[in-house]
Amino acid sequence: MTNSRKTFGRRGRGPRDNLIPNPDSLSSQGRENPYGDLRASLYTTAEDTEENTGFSLGSILDFQGRIGRGTFWFACLLCGIIFFLSALALGVDGRLALTLDTRLIYLQIGETRFYIFMVLMVMTTLVQVSLMVRRFHDRDQSGLWVFALAVPILGLWCSITLMFFAGTDGPNRYGR
Repeated sequence: MTNSRKTFGRRGRGPRDNLIPNPDSLSSQGRENPYGDLRASLYTTAEDTEENTGFSLGSILDFQGRIGRGTFWFACLLCGIIFFLSALALGVDGRLALTLDTRLIYLQIGETRFYIFMVLMVMTTLVQVSLMVRRFHDRDQSGLWVFALAVPILGLWCSITLMFFAGTDGPNRYGR
């Protein structure tokens, strides 16, 4: 009796079975290569990386395009760590940096460092807004939804969708 069990993925394949055929053997058989040029995909440039992930240092304040959940989480975490460490370097107490009480920070670190801290806070906020706008674009929604984050219940729902819901598959009106 034949084995009627269906196999998915790599099950049922030997360790030496090739999942992707050699592109040279396909062209010698007169068949078109459905996988594209595999050798060209091994070499990527900075532009390719930005195109694939949607994130690079040059596009940190860009409000166009899309980013996925992983890139969003990574960039937000990195931005938060940089902000917190910079605040500590300026002499802001860690507990005080988390409360963002500007009067107490001003009294603690002095006028010059306070203005540097405020510029740092504005830059961090702009980067975070840029990330959220591009994440909304990934979900095929307008970047103006970022203003909904200021509304209490609606803002909570928008935050949950940005962090945990997948974006649209394939291209949408905001990019690939």
